[in-house]
Amino acid sequence: VAGLTLARVGAKADGIPIRGTGSSFMVSPDNEVVAFLGYAGAADLTVNNEWKVNEAMAKEALKKRFQAVPEELPIERVYMLEGNQAEPYWEAMVRDARGEWNVLISARTGEIERVESLRWGQALGYAFDSNPVKAGVAQVQLQNLTSSSSLTGTNARVYSYLPNLLFLAQPRLFLQLAEPLGGNYLYPPSNPRFSEVQLYHGIDRAASLFRGLGFPGFGRPLEGVVLYKDLMQIQGQNVFVGQNNAYFSPAEFSNRGGLFFYLTSRNRDTAWDSDVIFHEYTHAVVNALVGRNQGKTFRAINEGVADYFAASFLGDPAMAEWAALIFGERLPFLRTVDNPNSWPQNLVGEEHVDGNIWSGTLWDLRRALGPDRANRIALASLAVMDGNAEFFDGALEEL
Repeated sequence: VAGLTLARVGAKADGIPIRGTGSSFMVSPDNEVVAFLGYAGAADLTVNNEWKVNEAMAKEALKKRFQAVPEELPIERVYMLEGNQAEPYWEAMVRDARGEWNVLISARTGEIERVESLRWGQALGYAFDSNPVKAGVAQVQLQNLTSSSSLTGTNARVYSYLPNLLFLAQPRLFLQLAEPLGGNYLYPPSNPRFSEVQLYHGIDRAASLFRGLGFPGFGRPLEGVVLYKDLMQIQGQNVFVGQNNAYFSPAEFSNRGGLFFYLTSRNRDTAWDSDVIFHEYTHAVVNALVGRNQGKTFRAINEGVADYFAASFLGDPAMAEWAALIFGERLPFLRTVDNPNSWPQNLVGEEHVDGNIWSGTLWDLRRALGPDRANRIALASLAVMDGNAEFFDGALEEL
């Protein structure tokens, strides 16, 4: 400011830096201290100088965690402030195929205690790439983050309804519970914050996939809510009731639109199914392209398009195996886009069922032309339809 420079001097013990401590000054161009901005640290600071783990042992821990750690990798001693105690650690900067990481290894136990991304906008998290029926939890990259304290990014902002269910907040107050631990969101499925990570990962993936087809996005993060239930009065009591459902509403979040993922009546989580996330995200895309005023037949087209993109993006015609399981369906999937349904023979008047006609048509197109061409045609056809379009209109647009 006005030629002044901010300078910071960190505290040390035995010549080893103590992270989280130090004094800040404003220095003039003549190297004069013109302002003391304060001291960061702890009162009555004590130092634990028991270095039970040497440099070679710390590097072995790194090699077990990361591939191809070079022998000459720089690694240095640091103290980390924990309360009023400075604890000994080894610190290293590691680069691998996934990114660049600041790693802290405890000099007492030899365990890696923190791995933090050095690339802005990225963090690690646990999520199901598809759903729990198909595969277990994987460590994934959470991309496009714009916040260092919550799951908010260029494409997504996610919330939890859990405080409402526990009567810790007013109904329909949406709160962000997931916080980065060491820069990452490595919550296991047993932690309710895992659902926020799962939804962020799903929305961000869907946004990137649609952007690759030419859809520019919404110009803002799309909001989503996990662990949702309806508040109902039963025998004079306020009771939260689960549903076998997830939905997109264009009216939520001050008419910006948002995604909602229910807990079922048995408290099973619909957000754990990537098919369901991609399906609901596609509804938001259709709403952006066509508008919210949609006739009965176009609503069936909307459902079919949503099923198709979920299946096409994941490369599997079977839709929502996890949702089918927790909904108590007899089939091992909720719907399949690899179906023989045709118009008008298979019309029944229910939009999800009638949507099978459109999803099956698009899947046949995908089989004939390949996923990229078929996906682009499916998206482009929406841009020239309106909410009154019927199956015959849609077929003409596909040609």
